[in-house]
Amino acid sequence: MTLKSHISQWEIVAKYLDIHQRSLETARKRYSCGQPFFTVNLPSLGKDLERGLTGFFELSNDTPFRVKKGTALPEFLYELFIKIFHQNGFIRVNPVGIAELRFLCKMYYKFEAPLSDSDVDRAVEKFSEIDSAVKTGSYPYGLSEVRKYFTSLFPEYPKDIRPHHASGATSTRLSNLEKRHNRVYIPRLMEYYDPTYFFNSKHHVQNWCEVNETTHSPGIPRVTFVPKDSRGPRTICIFHHMDMFIQKGLQEKLYEFTEKGYSPAKGFINFSRQDINQHLAYVGSYSCKYATIDLKDASDLVPWNLVKMLCPTEWYQALACSRSDVVTIQGRQSTINKFAPMGSALCFPIEAFVFWSIAKTVSPYVYVYGDDIIVPNGKVHDVIAALESYGLLVNHDKSLYTGLFRESCGGDYYDGQNINYPSCKSYDTDKYIAFCNQVTELISSDLAERLVKSFEEMIDEIVYREPLVFAKNPEPYIFYTDSCAASFVFFKHRGNIALQREEVLRKHIKSVPKKSKKNERKRSLSIPIDDDLLFDWFTTAENTVAPEEEARVVRLMDQLVPSRYLVNSFSEGHQTLRRDTSPGAKYVWGFLKKE
Repeated sequence: MTLKSHISQWEIVAKYLDIHQRSLETARKRYSCGQPFFTVNLPSLGKDLERGLTGFFELSNDTPFRVKKGTALPEFLYELFIKIFHQNGFIRVNPVGIAELRFLCKMYYKFEAPLSDSDVDRAVEKFSEIDSAVKTGSYPYGLSEVRKYFTSLFPEYPKDIRPHHASGATSTRLSNLEKRHNRVYIPRLMEYYDPTYFFNSKHHVQNWCEVNETTHSPGIPRVTFVPKDSRGPRTICIFHHMDMFIQKGLQEKLYEFTEKGYSPAKGFINFSRQDINQHLAYVGSYSCKYATIDLKDASDLVPWNLVKMLCPTEWYQALACSRSDVVTIQGRQSTINKFAPMGSALCFPIEAFVFWSIAKTVSPYVYVYGDDIIVPNGKVHDVIAALESYGLLVNHDKSLYTGLFRESCGGDYYDGQNINYPSCKSYDTDKYIAFCNQVTELISSDLAERLVKSFEEMIDEIVYREPLVFAKNPEPYIFYTDSCAASFVFFKHRGNIALQREEVLRKHIKSVPKKSKKNERKRSLSIPIDDDLLFDWFTTAENTVAPEEEARVVRLMDQLVPSRYLVNSFSEGHQTLRRDTSPGAKYVWGFLKKE
């Protein structure tokens, strides 16, 4: 069903963009042969397109498409490529349709795929290969200068923290409530942080110390693999809940000092704001003043030996006690050379500190968010050389310093124009509706409406629509379900630092119990036919019905009530906040699954 959905949805987009019939026939032929056309072949063509945006287009050897005779452009989708490049491959002065072509090529690039045994085996082999490639010694002469910058990023006292449990998975597989009652003695952790960090009173400590002989644990983290997208699984490391308890406290301390304290990197290293790097990428796309640098396997190539050499003594002890030199992978124990795999709460801040400190030795201005680095264009080669001298791997295909194309932290720009594209990651209803709202925002509301109608036929359900009240033309709609707000652009959102996620103010349907006497006969549902009466009835809180009956009323209302009654919202800049349109509805801050 998934592949059939791929070809049907892709054809809707292709016909909307007036793709030549020959290109459509090529897509159907490749799809019918069982090739991973949408998740491998087309994305490889999209990568060639992005490399071409730096000045010259050329098909790579691993892209399975033919070049049109007499040109440097592919025969497939030639009618779109010719609007961006000349026949000889050089980019045009004012290219047209970059976002649309990227959308067509990379629509399913990040589509979630189930894991197979071969995927896991390749991921295990890759994990071992990367860890063996970690540079454990022979660092460059400028190490002392890197240490000077690195030590300035840490607050004074690492024991002055507020540890807390996270909501994520742990190697002990305990629920959030069980984590707070199940305390285990981990020697390396308790040697630096005494038991008072884990208990509310000295009485609890005394009682626990009497029985801690039976609660020892080495606290070895477990490496696991979770579905990521069509490119392969994501490798994460699940730590013991006692380790995560301390890690979250240290992470919060580093975040607060960097973004709100007196850190020299304040405004340059960011953990909760991506807009700074996005704006610099936007400026760099038309002025060429800034270059973006991307790293491959960034967190997995940060050496623990390097962190030990750079860290202040107190912080070295704090980091050492909350990490492990050994991990369990597929039931076997393995020693690691990296500081910490993805999954550790300290992985993100420490890698950002390392990258910034190294780049700072050669460039006065360095902006870092994770592995996205932005430096002045004149310093980019020196920064790349400095990073590679410490064993880090620069992704030269995604590091942009020539031409007018820049991308950083999800913001893609060409000559000051936003060329972001929607990405379909799943046919789960909430995720697909979010994808369609992205199509409304970035491509066209008409195309989004066509995709939603096709999706309604596939799932045999009705997707709710609401006009964009702040638009000059009231035709565009945002789409939503009862459980998702579907788009950050059209809804109020915030960053929840405590839970490490972006949240939106979404509608939550909650049934309200009806007050009734015992043995009282249930009141039958009577639905007025008049439009005004129907709308008044539906928005009156006293009338509550069963969920299955409510769904029927919603469908009936969609058929009977004119669209003017559905504009029940108010505008706040470019963020539209919907009000209640169903009994028992309320707005709550919730998590919008992304990505």
